Amino acid sequence: MVYCYAIGCNHRTGGAYSCSLFRFPIDPSERKKWADRCKRADREVNSHDRICSCHFVDGLKYNGPTIFVYSKNVYRFPDVPTKK
Repeated sequence: MVYCYAIGCNHRTGGAYSCSLFRFPIDPSERKKWADRCKRADREVNSHDRICSCHFVDGLKYNGPTIFVYSKNVYRFPDVPTKK
C-alpha cells in the first residue's frame, strides 16, 4: 500500500478518498522543490514516495504541490518553558 508523503496526510492507494498519487519528478532541482514544500525532516524522498493530488491546485501534477496544512497540532512542537 502506498501512502502520501506529505506530513499529516493519510491518503493512500485503494482508500476512501478519490485522489491520485503522483511520483516525485526525476529532475533533481524539481524533486528538491517538491520535497522542500512537504517539510519532512524525518526522512529523505525515495523512488517509492508519492504525493496525492489533493496537494495540487485543481489536482493537476503540472501545477506542482502547493496545498499543505501546517499546524502546531500536527507537528507537536514542545512548548518552550518560560521563567516566572
